[in-house]
Amino acid sequence: MRAQTPSTLTVGQPADRPAAKPLDGYRAHLIALRELVGACEHSPAACDPAKAGSNDRIPPHDDKPAFDVRWSWLWDLMLKAKDAKLADRTALLQQAEARLGDQLREAGVDTGQGVAHDPGTNFKQARRDADSILAGSEFKHVTGNGIWEQLSAKLINWLGRIFGGVSNLGQRAPWLGPVIMYGFLLLALAGLLVWVLRMLDRQRMAVRLQHPAAITASQETAKVWASLAEQAAAAEDWREAIHALYWATVTELEGRRLWRQNSVRTPREYLRLVPPDAPQHRPLRAFTQQLERIWYGLDPAARADYEQARAVYDELRSS
Repeated sequence: MRAQTPSTLTVGQPADRPAAKPLDGYRAHLIALRELVGACEHSPAACDPAKAGSNDRIPPHDDKPAFDVRWSWLWDLMLKAKDAKLADRTALLQQAEARLGDQLREAGVDTGQGVAHDPGTNFKQARRDADSILAGSEFKHVTGNGIWEQLSAKLINWLGRIFGGVSNLGQRAPWLGPVIMYGFLLLALAGLLVWVLRMLDRQRMAVRLQHPAAITASQETAKVWASLAEQAAAAEDWREAIHALYWATVTELEGRRLWRQNSVRTPREYLRLVPPDAPQHRPLRAFTQQLERIWYGLDPAARADYEQARAVYDELRSS
């Protein structure tokens, strides 16, 4: 396999495809990586994923088949370790250094002499080999983070400090969380109540501004319902007479702009549109209860029920 082209290599995104290299080159790469981890542990500025290089592909050797070594875990660690406030930063880097040491021993390197911290000859030779590898073409086109990446990182760090402070405040004052939660809940309920009141005000305003022609039509409709009620009463169909007389009452009040015209309302909905302190509320409530009992509840009706409904109708007409 061939390595990723240098033009596509950026900081934080080393070449993903393994680059074939001999066993000695792989050993030198391991030593360089261990030195990079040590430098990163001492200075967050040295935590550069691009310096870790691309993945390795080791050809067959010593009766062993070829294999790939991928460094995505190390790239991620370098990115995270740039933050000096990262939790367990030192422990994570030490674990990475130990892991690289294990890989060095598996590759046949004496970690007591060939690591970056050893000043002996073996290290100097390994350092020269590592420098030779890192001087390759895949490391010559590395670009720094752009202005947007830097601004994004600063914004994320700033938000992290803010929310981290809120979390610490919540631990010091556990009562603060419920207070904020119930405060937002009360604000939401208050907003809902204001919205309902404004909708009712708009409906009342629309009723007041209703066109005179619509009012006249409501009054004519009320007369038709009243006539139907008289015809049913003459036929002693008291149930139908009460039903027609109720709708004559509703259309009569509608013509007085007590509510906006809407043919799909139920009797209870009409009653709720009348303010409790209005003079029409008490008689309309009694008429609504009577209609529900006789028309919807199928109770038998008599002349006395019709006369009672007629009295309520006359009271509402004259109110």
